[in-house]
Amino acid sequence: MGLFGKKYKNVDFKPTQKGTIVSFDDNSKKLAIMPTVGKLKEEHLINYDNIVDFELIEDGESLAKGGIGRALVGGALFGGAGAIVGGITGRKNESYCRDMKIKLTINNNDDAVKYIYFIQNKIKKDSMIYRQFEKEAQEALSKLEIICKERN
Repeated sequence: MGLFGKKYKNVDFKPTQKGTIVSFDDNSKKLAIMPTVGKLKEEHLINYDNIVDFELIEDGESLAKGGIGRALVGGALFGGAGAIVGGITGRKNESYCRDMKIKLTINNNDDAVKYIYFIQNKIKKDSMIYRQFEKEAQEALSKLEIICKERN
């Protein structure tokens, strides 16, 4: 059996939206940042209610922001999967990406920032791997926007 559907360290997480980097469980109202090695642990889970703000950062440049009380800035949402356009597709034309992550601001004084890393090494932007990670980041941003709007 895979990572989900099992309990690890008292974690019961069954994704309603599953990704390779981040998954969402609308029943338990939690998201899981998937470990690259090892098993899902309690510290990889974030309650939807604790998400204050989110931002997509690529190579140090903020491409899209959203959160409680504000609309997604940097692009418009459309389509079933919620692709984000404008801010992402309108950026500088560079052939490589070295870093792509979503910064989550969490309502937790001890651990107020969490990062969801999609890319952490040099990848060609016209590669299939880049497009896969970009798609998953777009889907995660769309889901985060929905989560925050439901709380307004």
